[in-house]
Amino acid sequence: MYSQQPSNVPTRLQSNSTTRRKPRLKSRIRKAFCTRALSTVLAGVTVVLSLTTGIFAANVLDRKLEVGFEPEYQDSADSYASDNALFEEYDNAMRVDITLYGKQNITVYSAESTVGQLLEKLSLTIGEKDVVSADLDADICNDMAIAIDRHETNVYTETKIIPHETEKKDNSKLDKGTEKVTTEGVDGEILRTITETYINGVLVNSELTSEEVVKEAVTEIIEVGTKVAAPAPTPSTNSSSSSKPSTPVNTPNANGKGGVYTDSNGNSYEYLYYIDVIATAYGYSAGSVTATGKKVAKGMMAVDPKIIPYGTRCYVTGSYGDMGVLVAEDCGGFKGNRIDIFLGDDYSCIQFGRRSMRVYVLA
Repeated sequence: MYSQQPSNVPTRLQSNSTTRRKPRLKSRIRKAFCTRALSTVLAGVTVVLSLTTGIFAANVLDRKLEVGFEPEYQDSADSYASDNALFEEYDNAMRVDITLYGKQNITVYSAESTVGQLLEKLSLTIGEKDVVSADLDADICNDMAIAIDRHETNVYTETKIIPHETEKKDNSKLDKGTEKVTTEGVDGEILRTITETYINGVLVNSELTSEEVVKEAVTEIIEVGTKVAAPAPTPSTNSSSSSKPSTPVNTPNANGKGGVYTDSNGNSYEYLYYIDVIATAYGYSAGSVTATGKKVAKGMMAVDPKIIPYGTRCYVTGSYGDMGVLVAEDCGGFKGNRIDIFLGDDYSCIQFGRRSMRVYVLA
C-alpha cells in the first residue's frame, strides 16, 4: 500500500520503489475514450452555434440590403447623413418621396405614423432656416411627397442720389442777360434697405423694406438780371466836339462791322457784335438730332433763337479758352443770354460745368 505520510525521497528516486504499482490497462482505455467523446461533443456544439450565428447574420444583412436607406446631403452649413436610417420590413410600409433642398430626391418605404417620426427615423434634423412642406404631426400616407427647403434672407443697404432743384429769381441790380448763382445746389441722399429672400440658394424675392433721407438736397438759387442799361446820349448838333456817339455792343455799326477779334492762334474774325452769356455743355446723351433737324456734331451749340437766330455763325471764347467757330443749330429749352455747347462725351460736359463766355456774332 501507499504510505499516507509524505515521502522525503525525490520523485526520481521514488520511481524505483518496489512498493509502486503500474495503472491497469482498463483504466487507461476508459480515460482515453471519455476524453475523445467530450472533444467530439464540444466540436459539434461549436459547429451548430457557428451555423446558427451565420444564418442569423446573413438574414439580418439581407433584410438591411433590401429595405435599408442612407440619405446623403452635404452643403457648407449642415451635413445630413445617417448610418442608422434602416427600416424594418413591414407589410404595411408606405412609399414616401422626399426632396432635400431642391438638390436630392430620395424614396423610402416607411411604417412610421407621422412625418416627424419619419424624419427622426431618417436622422434628418430640421434647422432654423429649414421649412418642411408638410406638418410634422401629419399622418404618413402612401405616395406622399415631402419637400425640405432652406429659406435664407440677405439684407443690404444702398445710397440713392436726390438731384437738387434749381430756382431762378429776378434781380433788378444785375444787368439784363446776366445770371449769378447765389446758392450752390447740393444733391441729397437716401439710404435704402433692401431684403432679398433665397430658397435653396435661389433668389425668389427682392423687396425695398425702408428708406431714410440721410442728406437733404439744397436748391440752387440763380439770380437773373433785369436791369436795362440807359441808351448812350445823343451829341448836340451845335457841339464843337467831333466825337461820334458810341455804338452798343449788340448793334452793328454803320458799315455793318462791329470789329475784328483775333484768337490765341493769330486768326482774325470780323464780327457784327458780341454778347456775354452763361455757357454750359451737353453730349450725345441729350439726343442725336438738333432742333433744325441736323445730326448733332461738334461745332454746334444750342441757343435761344430769339437772341441768336438758327444758322448764325459765332466765335465763342471765355474762361474755358477759345471754343472756336460754333453754329447755332439747336435750342436748349432756356431763354436769354445762354448757350449750350455740344462737346460729345458726358465727362467733358461735367468738367466744363457752367462758365461765363463771350459770343462774337460773325459777319
